[in-house]
Amino acid sequence: MNSKTDKILSISAMVVAVASIVVSVWQGVENRNHNRLAVVPRLDISYTTSANTFGFKVKNNGIGPAILSLRSINFDGKEIDWYDLNNLHSVRASLGFDAHLSFSILREFSTIPAGTEHVLFLFTSKKTDGMTAKKRIFDRIGFKMEYKSMYDETFTSLSSNYENVKSVKQ
Repeated sequence: MNSKTDKILSISAMVVAVASIVVSVWQGVENRNHNRLAVVPRLDISYTTSANTFGFKVKNNGIGPAILSLRSINFDGKEIDWYDLNNLHSVRASLGFDAHLSFSILREFSTIPAGTEHVLFLFTSKKTDGMTAKKRIFDRIGFKMEYKSMYDETFTSLSSNYENVKSVKQ
């Protein structure tokens, strides 16, 4: 073979080698992005209601588990401590109707697996108070949850009314 042919073969081999490295790196980046998306949690905070109950629930509609990092309750325009039972019972009392209060204890670093649902708060009344009492609750209490994916990416979910909660004078 002559030197011109050797040069062409060497350059061709270099081009193929560089192209394969570029494709390999690109594939690694895409694979990493896919793996991140494969474990993204998505917490949705919504309310649930029936004739004598009203409550808020959280559901993980994502693919991966949600690791809780912050939970806050906005009541009458100010944040209250999720874990202070006196605060929670005063919330129930100040809503102005007789109801039993059930709630979930979701601590920091609690995990909500994909596809699961937890009741945050559930008010159960012995009598049907109608939509007036439910509207009173909805207007005065909201929830915020910050959570992370398995890749330590941070997300935030708010109940639909969280930003609009205001102090309501009875």
